[in-house]
Formats: sequence, C-alpha cells, structure tokens
Amino acid sequence: ASIARRAGLKPLVRKADSFLGVLSMVVRNFRGAIDHSITALKLAVELYDRLAQSAVANNIGGFLLELFYYEDALRLFRFALATAPATSQGQQVTRSTMCNMALIYLAKHDFRAGMDTIRSAIQLLGEPGNAADLSLRVLMEWCYTRLLLATGKTPDARLHAAFAKVYAAKANSPRAIFYADASEAMCEAYEGNGDV
Repeated sequence: ASIARRAGLKPLVRKADSFLGVLSMVVRNFRGAIDHSITALKLAVELYDRLAQSAVANNIGGFLLELFYYEDALRLFRFALATAPATSQGQQVTRSTMCNMALIYLAKHDFRAGMDTIRSAIQLLGEPGNAADLSLRVLMEWCYTRLLLATGKTPDARLHAAFAKVYAAKANSPRAIFYADASEAMCEAYEGNGDV
C-alpha cells in the first residue's frame, strides 16, 4: 500500500487497503480492519468506483456484524445494496450483502425480515456455477436453516441443511463443509437427537 501511495496509484491503494482491512479482521485487529477499510471506502468514493464502494461497505458491515454493531452494519449494507452496479460483480456483492443482512435480522430476532432477505438472496443467486457461489450458497442455506429453526419449522430447516450438504460437497471447501455440518448439527439438536 505504501509503494502505491508514493506512486499516486489510487486504485491500487484502494485495493491494498481493502485487502489489509480484511486481513486485519482475520487476525482480530479490529481497529486496523476499520481504519484500512474506511480509507479504502473514501478512495472508492473519490474514484467514483461504485463496485468498490459497495464491496468495501459490505466488508465494513461484516466487521461490524461480528462486533455486534447491528444498526451500523445495516446502514452499511443498505449503502452497499444502493451502490452495487447492475453487473455480474455487482450482483455478487449484492448477494453477499443480503446474506449478511439476513444474519443480522436473525440476531435481532426479526425472523420475517431475515427469511424474506435470505429467500431473495437465494433466488438472486440461483443454481451456483463456481466454487465461490457454491460456498456462498452453503452460507445462505446455513442462515436459512437457523432462521427456520428459530421459528419452529424444523422439517423445512432439515431440507435446507440437506441443501447445504449437497452444495458443500460440490464446493469441496473446508469452510463450506463446516457450515453444512453445523446446519445438520443444529437440526439434530433442535430435534433432541444431538449431543450438544
């Protein structure tokens, strides 16, 4: 990032700060995650890059979601949805943002909004065609399973947990497999069959 800054390459600085923001969050450097991401968002606005604005806003919202700042995260997710361009990359950001929003609605016990949002996200994604979309679909099915369990719809939750398993097998990603297994385990626990 510092080399790109010295060279005046703002698009590269924006990408570097976005990456450093995500990396900081992974290692639980919350301040670094927010600082780098805010810098990236300011640059995306300055560059009139709507895709970058929506992607970075979604990232910052995701950080705030993990820190339990739900209202602030929702504001950023709404901004991400409003700025995402109508391109295939913009749609990727939109789908991810909608899944994040559904997780917030679940945490806030706004189950109707969560179900509406996750259904719309799944419909927008459709049948996943690549590894990233398969992994996102698993995350969506995990979220949907949790919402259904929270509203007492265990048979429907079982169905979506099964979908998560199918997509996780296709994705062949440890993270996807983890979420699919978690979906199944939650159903077992809600049915009284699991040892939690």
